[in-house]
Amino acid sequence: MSLFESDFVCVDEYVPPREQRLLRHGLSAEEKKFALAMVRKNMNSFLLTGKRMMSFGAGEDMPGTFREPATVDVVLWVRGELRGSIIFSAPSLTEAILEGSTRSARDGRFRPLHRDELNETYFEINILSDLHIPLPDVDLFHTVMTEKGYSARWRNKMGWYLPSVFNVTRFSGIGDFLSRLATEKARIKADYLKFVSFNFSHAISKRIQTNASSFFK
Repeated sequence: MSLFESDFVCVDEYVPPREQRLLRHGLSAEEKKFALAMVRKNMNSFLLTGKRMMSFGAGEDMPGTFREPATVDVVLWVRGELRGSIIFSAPSLTEAILEGSTRSARDGRFRPLHRDELNETYFEINILSDLHIPLPDVDLFHTVMTEKGYSARWRNKMGWYLPSVFNVTRFSGIGDFLSRLATEKARIKADYLKFVSFNFSHAISKRIQTNASSFFK
């Protein structure tokens, strides 16, 4: 599932959905707003005080899907430049989003995000499905599906490529894509590629966005 901040304006008051659904079935429009509001407020808190929020919403204000275990990737974009992308797993979607967004703001591969840049920052939340599908034989699988997340795993090493990678990286084909996924993201030596398990995850929802200027409202 990929959530972006640009398709609709986030509202301050959250109205819980009437029906409870599993996270793998996607998020409602209200739940997407809730997730993006969480990221924005956490980033404001962290960059202002140096401390992340410990919780967001409580009781009836917390959708049930946000209590489910989840793996997320919070991606930060400033004026089209990638400034952070960290995948984090937690016992609840709320904790995964809060901690994942905090770590992305201090992703050591990029310049740290500063509070005076928040008005120009877009937040992308990729919520990874818990349904991981093994890739078919690469000889029969020549097309990389750019809307899905891919993982490479061997022993205790694991790496991900998510849809946002195609905004900043080009690949010569499926072989180059899988090889770089394993060696660059999972840090698996090329000698062990034949032992690597490759999987892809279905996206769970559509993109959403909020006007970045609403961050400070």
